[in-house]
Amino acid sequence: MSPAGGIPGSPGQLEAMIEALQDRVLPVKPLAGEDFDPMTASQQELIEVGLPPRPAVADPGVLQAWRKVVGPLPLKILAWRLSQLDSTLDYRVGAARGPASGRSGTSRNWSGIVVTARDDATRPGATMFDQVFGSWTVPMPTLPADHAADAVYRCSTWIGIDGHRRLSSSLPQIGTTLVVEVVGGQPRPPRIEVWWQWWLREHFFGPVPIANFAVDFGDEIAAALTAIDPRLVRLNLRNVTRNDPPHVVSIAAPTVIIGPGMNASAAARGLTAEWIAERPTALNDTWLHPLPDFGAVTFTGCYAIESGGALRTLAAGRNVRMVARQQSPARVAVLSRPDPPPHASALDRTIRFVG
Repeated sequence: MSPAGGIPGSPGQLEAMIEALQDRVLPVKPLAGEDFDPMTASQQELIEVGLPPRPAVADPGVLQAWRKVVGPLPLKILAWRLSQLDSTLDYRVGAARGPASGRSGTSRNWSGIVVTARDDATRPGATMFDQVFGSWTVPMPTLPADHAADAVYRCSTWIGIDGHRRLSSSLPQIGTTLVVEVVGGQPRPPRIEVWWQWWLREHFFGPVPIANFAVDFGDEIAAALTAIDPRLVRLNLRNVTRNDPPHVVSIAAPTVIIGPGMNASAAARGLTAEWIAERPTALNDTWLHPLPDFGAVTFTGCYAIESGGALRTLAAGRNVRMVARQQSPARVAVLSRPDPPPHASALDRTIRFVG
């Protein structure tokens, strides 16, 4: 089994992350007993115990995606606590870097699908995305054919809301990262890191590791992200293959300084929903990690629900290809890409490593 969790960081970095998360990680209510049934529980009861609210949409597919995250009965829930944070990750995942318009586009760090809310979520009372579902199977990564003698190759797979538009200032997300290191020309065993975060522009923290999440290559992971309100997000992640209970993080929005003595909440605006394979960035730099050869990763059961109750799928999504400028010869090379229609469905999308 691949180890999951964090790479030890400097004590100062860990202390800074703990301070930043202080009073933002909210507790969940313990289950009253083994007879708790999520199918008959009220929405408020589901929220209190840490589960995603049951989708109020008459669609069997989205209900199946919700059940995949909730898990089997008798129910058990693993709530993430700040006391579990004893390491940090030495890279960043976050907003898209590159063009943000058109039905298809390119990015220097994202490859995947982006769906935009139907309404202008910047105006009062507008609809926004407040719930996203998606599952993926963790692929076994290898070194690319032209790998360096000493390098760390990373690819992060996640679901989230916001972060695609240039003016996005925050991005709640949850996912996994594939890591392959080569030292002195000798590859080390690949590993998986499991994490969550509420990314904030101009804040240089890595994602928060979920150290007790058991996972191996080939395991199916189910994820849900719910904006209980714009300033409170519920993140759920579950290993479906192992039939494990769901992990839950309830996190309040970070605050930002907008002026002398003035703070504001970096709320989830719900402008976009994403299913992404990302090339992470160095922790304190703009340098992008090289991608391992991850073969392909397929998102399944991809749903986004707007605050007004409308159900959205990938049918109207924007395909984003990851590109990089190359030398000798000078060109723009595609590093990874999602399968385009008609080779993709409205609910599933495969992202492929190109090189």
